Amino acid sequence: MPPPLTPRQPFQDHPRIRPHGPPSVPTPIRTARGACTAAADDFPPPAPEPDGIPSHTLVSGDADAEQQVIAAAAESGVFRVTGAVDAREARDAVEAASGLVFAAPEEVKRDLGRWSRRRDRGPGRSSFGPADERRQG
Repeated sequence: MPPPLTPRQPFQDHPRIRPHGPPSVPTPIRTARGACTAAADDFPPPAPEPDGIPSHTLVSGDADAEQQVIAAAAESGVFRVTGAVDAREARDAVEAASGLVFAAPEEVKRDLGRWSRRRDRGPGRSSFGPADERRQG
């Protein structure tokens, strides 16, 4: 016959569960740059969201709105349009300001072209796959 049931002990009085303090710091992880903890955040914080430019001021051709677009695009590469806007209106506004945003003097374009051209002037391959390995033998 099984022993009679006894009332359970309260949680805090349970002999196998011992209260602990705050969790310990994670152990160091060895990396190529030294040791860091698992709690370290290696990623930079996200960029702040740019201020929104009201669509009606952008479409109306307001000079201040155009300057806001140029400043936002120069700082973070994007700008945000707020308010209800038709896709055609947004496209027209971007095309109107693109000359100011993407314009660069000819000498700057020439320098960029010089650095981006291939040095060997011949066709090249940028990848090497399994089929190439079979051909190599």
